[in-house]
Amino acid sequence: MNLLNNTMKALSLAVFTVLVTACGSGTSKSSNKQSTPPPANENPQNDLAPVVLDSENYTEVSSQALKSLLLNEAGSNALNKSVVITTDRINPFSQDSVTGIVVTISPFPCSNSGTIKGSFSLNNADGSLILDPSRDLIGTLSAEFAGCNHGGFGLDGNVSGTLNGNISKNNFKTSLKVPSLAVEQPNFPSFVFNGDFSYEASSADYVSVRIDIESHHSLYFADDAYQQFDLTMSKVVNNSTGEYSYEMTSEFTDSKYPQAYISYQTLAPLKGKGFSLPTEGELAIFGENGTVYVYPQEEGALLLELDLDDDGTIDDSYTTTWQDLVLRPLQAQ
Repeated sequence: MNLLNNTMKALSLAVFTVLVTACGSGTSKSSNKQSTPPPANENPQNDLAPVVLDSENYTEVSSQALKSLLLNEAGSNALNKSVVITTDRINPFSQDSVTGIVVTISPFPCSNSGTIKGSFSLNNADGSLILDPSRDLIGTLSAEFAGCNHGGFGLDGNVSGTLNGNISKNNFKTSLKVPSLAVEQPNFPSFVFNGDFSYEASSADYVSVRIDIESHHSLYFADDAYQQFDLTMSKVVNNSTGEYSYEMTSEFTDSKYPQAYISYQTLAPLKGKGFSLPTEGELAIFGENGTVYVYPQEEGALLLELDLDDDGTIDDSYTTTWQDLVLRPLQAQ
């Protein structure tokens, strides 16, 4: 029993990471204009042309790309939080010598308001009867959040998926389905997202946690609708110091530029600490005819540089802030 309890604690701790979220100088809550989106279906094909950049629109294109980046970061936090809240309820549980452990989570109140219910199971991947935490395990996870506010982090909707890996070595993968999840978190506007996500967590010491996320179809509903064709994200968080670093690539279209797609990629990891926005790193936003380079700086500042024709010459530059370029439009939903 103690061994299984420790396994469950290891699972919760392995996915727990400082919930680094995009935040501004103040707290803002806002409702979404969009109605709850339908569940994601088949992965869409991107048959759009890249956005065309010019000196008039590159700041707006950058704004949309940076919104997408922060929504992806906030979405990864929501996936983390969903798994952590669910696995924290795996005591008491029932053990079966054939099926491993099977847990049904009856509705219970979240720490602030709302409820959560769901289920969780673990089995030996090799089919052996007695659950052995030192072996590779497979399992399932299902959670239903009903207006759940857990320490200021709000979730409303469903998350389900499968799990496999060696939990005792803090190495496992999940495939998560998010049909429609509304998210509220400190210092960031509320949003709704859905999609299919591959999620991998690993930690050698329970202090430094690495999270890798991949998706080929996800939708975000914030100030505009963002349809993402591809996403890869790798994030490392130090739970002791709060320092974080992440890399991301994405290809998406949105309701502001519905006839084109925007893609971006970190050229140097975006870094920060705690709940602050990134203060170093480099991001490239690609258009059909050039690239915008984005450099996060101290005190919430951003430097944008436009290179038309990708000839190495900076054709225009613009100094602004996360608050003015990204957060204020999101907060004005």
